[in-house]
Amino acid sequence: MESRHIPQESMPKRVNTVATWDNVMLADETLRLLRTLASQARENQSERGGSAGAQGSEARHGMVAIFTGESDADKKAAAEVLANDLDAKLYRVDLSSVVSKWIGETEKNLSRLLSSVKEVDTILFFDEADALLGSRTSLGDDRNRYKSGEAGRVMQLLEAYHGLSILATSKPSNLDPAFTRRIRFIVAFERPGPAERERIWASAFPAGVPTGDLDQPESP
Repeated sequence: MESRHIPQESMPKRVNTVATWDNVMLADETLRLLRTLASQARENQSERGGSAGAQGSEARHGMVAIFTGESDADKKAAAEVLANDLDAKLYRVDLSSVVSKWIGETEKNLSRLLSSVKEVDTILFFDEADALLGSRTSLGDDRNRYKSGEAGRVMQLLEAYHGLSILATSKPSNLDPAFTRRIRFIVAFERPGPAERERIWASAFPAGVPTGDLDQPESP
C-alpha cells in the first residue's frame, strides 16, 4: 500500500549551480524570455522584501514557469543560470514521485514538500511535469473533472509558494491547455540553429587556436 507520507525520493535535492549567462548557448528568443523571467523574478523578490510571507490566500506571490524541449541538460542549465543570476538556491524535484493515485494525496505531498523548503530565495525545478499536468482527453469524464481540479489546486500551491517554480517537460504537446493558460512564461528549448551552432563551435576552442581550415559540423 502506498505510504501516506511524502516519498523520500520526491524531497527537494540541492543542485550545484555552475552555469551562467556566459556559458549557455541558446536561441536568441529563449535567452530573451529567460532574461525577462529573471528580471520579473528579481522584482518579485524585491516586492517580498526578503520575507517568505504567508502560504495562504493572502500570499499569491509565487512565480511559475514551464520549460519545454528534448534537452534535459539545457533546461537544467537554464535553471542554474537563473539561480546564479538571482543569487538563489536551486532544488530539483521529480514531480512524478509527488503524484499519488490516492485522492487528495498529491496536493498533500506537494504542500509538505513546499513547506520543507525554508530558505526564502529559492528556485524549485520540477522534472516530469506532464506526470501531473498531462492532457485529459484520454480520461473519462469523472477522472477528467478530478484531474482538472487537482491541477488547479496544485497551481494554487505553487502560486502561494515564496519562490520561483519551474516545471520541466519534454512533451509539451501533452500538457493540458487549461493549465498552461495560467502560466505566463513558457520557454521552449529548441535544437540549436545555425547561429547557435556557430557560437558553440567557436567556444569549443581556446582563444588563439586557428580554426579557419576546420569545417563546422552539420546540424543533426
